[in-house]
Amino acid sequence: MAKWDRNYVHMAFLGRDALSVDDILDVNGVSRGDCAVNFHDARSDYSKYSIERRAEVSVSGAMKHINDFMHPQAIIMDDSELEDAFFVRAMRYKAGEIGRALIEIPAGRYEDFLWMTRLDSGSLSNWFKPTIEILIHAPLRSSGGLVRLVRSLEDAEYAGFAVPRMIVELPADIDHFAKTFLKRLQWPRKTRHDTRTLSTLTLRRRVPSAHLSSEQASIRFVESFYPSVSEDTHVLVLSAQAEISPLYLHYLHYVILEYKYSSYTSTEADRLLGVSLDIPTAFLNGSGRFAPPSIRDMRENSSQSYLDEAKGDQPGSTPFLYQAPSATAKRTKKLVSEAEPAWLEYLLELTRARGWTMLYPATPFVTIHNELSQIPEEYLRESDRVQASEEPKDAERLAEEAFLLADEPPVIVEHVERETPEAQPLQDMLPFKGDLPELPQLPYLSYTGDIVNATTQEDLIQDYAPVFRRTIGGCRGIDAARKRIISDPTRTDDLFCFPGVDIEFDMSIEEDGVEVAHDAIAATAGPEGAVEGVRHGTSKAVVDSVPKNGEEAPVGVEAGKAEHE
Repeated sequence: MAKWDRNYVHMAFLGRDALSVDDILDVNGVSRGDCAVNFHDARSDYSKYSIERRAEVSVSGAMKHINDFMHPQAIIMDDSELEDAFFVRAMRYKAGEIGRALIEIPAGRYEDFLWMTRLDSGSLSNWFKPTIEILIHAPLRSSGGLVRLVRSLEDAEYAGFAVPRMIVELPADIDHFAKTFLKRLQWPRKTRHDTRTLSTLTLRRRVPSAHLSSEQASIRFVESFYPSVSEDTHVLVLSAQAEISPLYLHYLHYVILEYKYSSYTSTEADRLLGVSLDIPTAFLNGSGRFAPPSIRDMRENSSQSYLDEAKGDQPGSTPFLYQAPSATAKRTKKLVSEAEPAWLEYLLELTRARGWTMLYPATPFVTIHNELSQIPEEYLRESDRVQASEEPKDAERLAEEAFLLADEPPVIVEHVERETPEAQPLQDMLPFKGDLPELPQLPYLSYTGDIVNATTQEDLIQDYAPVFRRTIGGCRGIDAARKRIISDPTRTDDLFCFPGVDIEFDMSIEEDGVEVAHDAIAATAGPEGAVEGVRHGTSKAVVDSVPKNGEEAPVGVEAGKAEHE
């Protein structure tokens, strides 16, 4: 951690051992000159003769002094099963009293958690905040994929983390083998050390058996999960065709802690919609073979160290940002293939209007299998449903779809079954020696799959929001084009014009440009001209991201000291 130079690191020795600090460092081959860690002897006098109570009080007192003088943000200690009982009691009590995160590294798993040394104090201090829950939609009349997925989740690594809750959404027609499997499923899996673990498995079955439209299917998806704490609760949506890497939870926690809780945030972090475990193999519309960007596609402001280190560290592979999610208005042509769930189409519209992106990994943490894949139920055509002995989908129902569907039935495009890397620590699986580049340095792909620069990225966002308001949001004239103040990014009020609802416009950018924009809109006959007129008449501002000031620095990890631009 000291070598990564993102934090001030302090190491305090407590307990009953009588060796001096210099002797401890010498035994472990540590040189003060080569190791930029501040070492402290925090043991009491005659510590090896202390009774349990005195030893516990001395640890508690030492932590008080550390907190008073160094203002630590996170405390890292060994597994409680390996430490003395008095030490564990004092550390847990004091960490709770001073309100600091106490991170206990599972015994024998030090190498697996080395990725945490790349995090800064802002991320480490929020170690326990992210909560991840799993959502699985079971397919119709099939159980093989669901069983394979759950088995891979059971075999994943959870030591040091809370095992995610699991929600399984079942269709009206439940496969017999799936029903039997779920009846016997114990989640989380009970261990020989803890046989009294409460089940966190939730099963939900759809009652109506009638065919769902794409709109109804999307609403059902949205209703399947609601976060208890919107800022810190995350949902992992998994396809029944997926097989998860054992380190999927390590990767998700690492990425979330770095990009959401780091002291060095950016505009791109605010626009990050989610994190994918997979790498696309086809474009959103199902056409063509998707080629992931390479290191040479990283943005101009990328650190040269990434480009240099990549020469001998997984050449060519890099994470990237993609303006495309993974899983009553004028009818428009679908941009997302009918082989994908309906909710992706609606999410894509919101993603384009908000400028949101998905982070895709350089190395996949999931294998998507093809042999049991199915067309989403909402896009099954008449011939498919007749074969399934169900009510056929007539032309009238097809005409009521929110988007124009293709004349031909959808065809599943085979997904490249990328194998997840063999078992190894997370930092060894990732490029750049496990370091996560800053989001503005990563390649950025528009929803069409084109790599664009930062200027074009902003233009895409500014251009699409007025189009959305005019074609979908019910706005007319200048009301569609004028920039609005977004007080709550989780709401979509600014994208619509509702009767009787006041709209708060951003007046700060209209003083010099709005009249020009008005004239441009009045003079153009087509919608594209109106959008261009507003864009050319609008001033822009760039705001640099700076570390938060006035906050206390970390326990064991002190705030400040970062090399990130």
